[in-house]
Amino acid sequence: WLVLWPGLALASVVYGVNMFGDAVRDILDPRLRGGTGRYGVRAKKEVKK
Repeated sequence: WLVLWPGLALASVVYGVNMFGDAVRDILDPRLRGGTGRYGVRAKKEVKK
């Protein structure tokens, strides 16, 4: 039990920093703007016949 709470605190800090970094990258990375996917690949539209 002595390790549980510090371990959970450390895991939550790491998770929070990871989420913050993802948000900053999404805001600042220009390749993610303009309707492209996460890796810069535009989704293909299906054509109805």
